[in-house]
Amino acid sequence: MQCSLGAARRSLRAAGPVRLLCLRGGANDSPQAVKALELFLKVASPAATQIVDEFMASRTSVTVDEFLLEELHRPVRPGEDPGVFVNEWQAFASGAISKDRSNVARRAWKQWRAFGGDDDRATPLVALVQGEDAAAVVRLNGVVRLNGCLSATRAAALRTFVLEQRDTSVARAAADAELGATLLSRVLSPKDAGSAEVTRWDVRLPWDDIVRDAVLEMMEGELGAAFSALSGGDDAELFECAAVISREGAASQIVHSDTVISEAATLHTAFVALQDVLPHHGPTRFLKATHTGAFAAASHGDLAHDDTSFCEAASSVSAILNSGDGTLYDSRTLHCGGPHFKAPPPTTATERVLFTISFRHTGATAAQLSNEDVHGAGSILPSVAALQMYLGQLRTPPRRRSSM
Repeated sequence: MQCSLGAARRSLRAAGPVRLLCLRGGANDSPQAVKALELFLKVASPAATQIVDEFMASRTSVTVDEFLLEELHRPVRPGEDPGVFVNEWQAFASGAISKDRSNVARRAWKQWRAFGGDDDRATPLVALVQGEDAAAVVRLNGVVRLNGCLSATRAAALRTFVLEQRDTSVARAAADAELGATLLSRVLSPKDAGSAEVTRWDVRLPWDDIVRDAVLEMMEGELGAAFSALSGGDDAELFECAAVISREGAASQIVHSDTVISEAATLHTAFVALQDVLPHHGPTRFLKATHTGAFAAASHGDLAHDDTSFCEAASSVSAILNSGDGTLYDSRTLHCGGPHFKAPPPTTATERVLFTISFRHTGATAAQLSNEDVHGAGSILPSVAALQMYLGQLRTPPRRRSSM
């Protein structure tokens, strides 16, 4: 009997013991193995569940017992990560999963399930319609989509550069932890629950020509105008210049804001896709209108107390983007990166790379910009911060721009 456990898990909420029927489809499966796998699936992450799902969808004569033996006793070289299934099963067997509810990744998966899990209720974030003002939409909703922030050619070249910088920074950080702290920023859920593998990075970028030219192109259009309108004018200072990267196996991120909740806007950030962002990449989820007012205060408070009922009722949008498209959001807006799943065939597996820049509002204080509980100070190299670049400099058209 062939059956998709992913579909079974979705149907289980409404249709009862569907998963049980799927697992007992094999006449030679031992009751003990079936029961153990059922209990494991109640706490497993989608990444681990997918491995079981693929087995159940394709198996013929292989039993659940044989599947478990093969997965759990697969040869592993010294120092090699045995994989998400083995790591989570070992934690499950020792009782760690049920006890360790404070783990950030586990809390993020809990929120992800509250948003609908595989049946995600998020709607795609759509671009502006004719006549809409980007800054006004951000003030109202906390986020806006802007298409064509970067040309496809420049986005592809910058993506290659960013990945090279990631690899170089990771190697240097491994050799010198103090230096690494200046090259890589903290990022939520860099590892999945039960795994030692790093799957998310926040890479601070040097002000090389390729980065500078990308920023100048972005600032010449609607994005630069919106930054100016939202940030108190062209005297707003560049606060972040980095790239956020995820790869297959990345856990869902916990819902968070980039700065503490405050009455006035303090920071605005753009994420620009350096390749198409597809559903399996874990597009950024934004919770609209959670940046200001009583609703925002209540939303942030519910999340602080790990109240997932808010996630169950929340309306959210998903930033599924084409290469070069971007999102601009108020830093107080609640958001999170989704889980990065295996690419469906025939799609080629790719890392999701988002170029990110932020400008601090001209009236923002250091205290308002601090959010140490989430990811620390702004993601920018000290050498780039020392340049003290302002929005007006970066919005100057190329024909009038002096050498920088």
